[in-house]
Amino acid sequence: MTINIWDQRRPHLLAGLAAALIAAFVLAPPLLAATWTGNGITSHGSLVQASEEAFAGYWQAGGGALDASLQRIVDYWYAFHIVKGTISALLLVVLVALAVPLWKKTRWATASAVTTLALVTAAALMANVQGTLAPLSSLLPMVGETSSGASTLAQAGAQLSVALHEGTPAPASLQVMVDDFGWYHAVMVPIAGFAAILMLVATVRLWRRFRTTDRAAKPVRRLLAVAGVLSALLALVMSAVTIANATTAAHPASALLAFFNGSW
Repeated sequence: MTINIWDQRRPHLLAGLAAALIAAFVLAPPLLAATWTGNGITSHGSLVQASEEAFAGYWQAGGGALDASLQRIVDYWYAFHIVKGTISALLLVVLVALAVPLWKKTRWATASAVTTLALVTAAALMANVQGTLAPLSSLLPMVGETSSGASTLAQAGAQLSVALHEGTPAPASLQVMVDDFGWYHAVMVPIAGFAAILMLVATVRLWRRFRTTDRAAKPVRRLLAVAGVLSALLALVMSAVTIANATTAAHPASALLAFFNGSW
């Protein structure tokens, strides 16, 4: 009796937990990161403004190592991604635990919705791991959201363009950004590569299941075929992401220049 009650309540408890984690994913990171680092940034607007001011000061100083002001913002952004990545990981576990029994009970529509949400969560987890490992490059788009920040990035881009075309050494602050930008894309290579392998394994398993399923079970075979095609497409997408990031990591200066010119 106890097991039956648990089986009946389990989906509702997992769904409630998933809803709570989604709310936490949206609301908690700024507050927890601000508390962790003690810098008082609790909104997107304040982050953009603080990032623009700190980056402008760093760029004008022309030093190599990050100054205290910019390091403070980078530390916040690191904490932000740590919190958001942790919540993403927990949410992914809950969604998988919720999806598996739904598929077994052939509740196709609900299972498909939960699985789609799990894939989105997995993508968020990947992005937050990348942001945690390379917070400076992850922060640069925030700088460009204001006109003055965009102007500062344009100045950096002009100097990088000169350095690349004339073969002259880049300023110390610019070299820091180039190195970090290369690292930012390098860390995504194993992340996306692992995801590609998982999708490839899923494709093979789904195909084998499709071949061994009774032909009379047409709805199940149709679902397996669709799932197999989608997992194969995701494997191709993740493979493309892996190759693209590896290429960028190999030539970070030209890729960073493209970013400064408006292409991320």
